[in-house]
Amino acid sequence: MTFRIGIIGCGRIVEEAHAPALVSLHDRAAIVALADPSDERRAAVAELLPTAPSEYADWRHMLAAGELDVAVIAVPHHLHARAICDAAEA
Repeated sequence: MTFRIGIIGCGRIVEEAHAPALVSLHDRAAIVALADPSDERRAAVAELLPTAPSEYADWRHMLAAGELDVAVIAVPHHLHARAICDAAEA
């Protein structure tokens, strides 16, 4: 089984650590969606991926699309609780 992963937040830690680590698990995981309000940050992370992900400016829209098995929360600390609750509800 390949887990479909969505990443909420596309900051440097995602670009330098999370995305490369998840890409290395290509036989078990695929990043299929990215959510970040910045077009530039989404593009920077999308460049690292073997297939083009769905892109969203708002994580709630990504979660509502219903295509995920896993959500990686990588937003600033003050947004953690809201993102986690939204992901859990989805």
